[in-house]
Amino acid sequence: MVKKIILFSIVFMMLLILGCSNNVDVTIDEVRSLVETSLQDDESISEFKINNFEFSHENQNGEKVYLLNYSMKPTDPKNYILAGSGVKGEDGWINDRVYYITYTKKEELVFSTSP
Repeated sequence: MVKKIILFSIVFMMLLILGCSNNVDVTIDEVRSLVETSLQDDESISEFKINNFEFSHENQNGEKVYLLNYSMKPTDPKNYILAGSGVKGEDGWINDRVYYITYTKKEELVFSTSP
């Protein structure tokens, strides 16, 4: 009986640990691919170029946070309002846009201007 309780406890703890670490297995390349898809799907962006994408830190919830630096060309450059980061460049491009991307435990991307 004691062996069954110990075995059950071990299995339960393993399942608990695995269930709490759902984003441990995600790679930086997988997150970058999700970010690229998100930028491609943004109707306000006609073109973009990722200048830098790197791991930044883990937040207090144990979620991975990445730093994204990219350039983009709005679909309507004349009426695009530059808010947040970025510098207007040539031919309607906005350069040096910076965002922190959090890959949440719900497997979602959250874009923010601060960590």
